[in-house]
Amino acid sequence: MLRRLLPFVLLLSLGAVGCSEEQSPPVDPNDNKPTCGNGKLDPGEKCDPEIESGQGVCPLLCDDADVCTADQLIGSDDDCTAECLSVPITQCATGDGCCPVGCNALTDADCSATCGNGIVGSATATAR
Repeated sequence: MLRRLLPFVLLLSLGAVGCSEEQSPPVDPNDNKPTCGNGKLDPGEKCDPEIESGQGVCPLLCDDADVCTADQLIGSDDDCTAECLSVPITQCATGDGCCPVGCNALTDADCSATCGNGIVGSATATAR
């Protein structure tokens, strides 16, 4: 009779081992991905919309107060990629408020027409 019960006893004990509470839960491959909107600056994020101030806050507008840069907001706070990009202005262009290196009052009206403008003229020559 014991021989007949032995397979059932073994089957039950194997089943109990398979259902142990000490087993690790399955690994979620998304656990290491950044979680945008969790209030923390995770690796791979430029900002987080739940951060209200300081490092990691998502910019709404971009202005570095330098007239010689073109400021742009790139990315989105929806996916934690919003950031400001400040590109130096290098072309002579009247009306942008900038006088880039190599420009002067003749090529860019934003440049000064006085001494130090890079142009040697009759008034500048006599001032030396």
